[in-house]
Amino acid sequence: MKLSAFASDGHPVAVKLPPMKLRSGESVTMTPADWGRLGTVPVHIVVAERGRKRSRTSRGRMLGVRFARVGGVRLVAGEAGSPARAEVGIVVRRLPDDATLSIALDVLRGAQVVTQSVPVQLVGADITSGSHEVVLVDALAPGRYRVRVRLLETVSDGPMQASRVVKVLRRLTL
Repeated sequence: MKLSAFASDGHPVAVKLPPMKLRSGESVTMTPADWGRLGTVPVHIVVAERGRKRSRTSRGRMLGVRFARVGGVRLVAGEAGSPARAEVGIVVRRLPDDATLSIALDVLRGAQVVTQSVPVQLVGADITSGSHEVVLVDALAPGRYRVRVRLLETVSDGPMQASRVVKVLRRLTL
């Protein structure tokens, strides 16, 4: 049995619940404690048959598994007014079938976002460990910056999709 929902930040989440047997005439109702946090909260399960109810609580196993992490980040200045870029090192382990990986980043000076990247989406064989180039929207002046990298790992399981967001903050100098 699988349940899916959207997390509070909008990405799809899906869990697989332990197997259960239903007899003829039984119906089941599954209610997570919080649909917005489906992957981390218990699910209340009620089995009903001819007016009698049995209930239990169970935790689901996330369908979206972690498969990528940020190894390193490097800012590279653009040439003569062209936008800067970032080289993001990705480490991939146990890549599931039908996986996609999106890379996006924000460049901050203090608490203010100076520029953002054009998101990069990698699919299938393109998801490899190593450096991936991410183009920024604007040029950057020399100085100290903080870079917030977000990886969106998405895995399909039939008609269901599950994803996880990995966030990393690094201090860099250009």
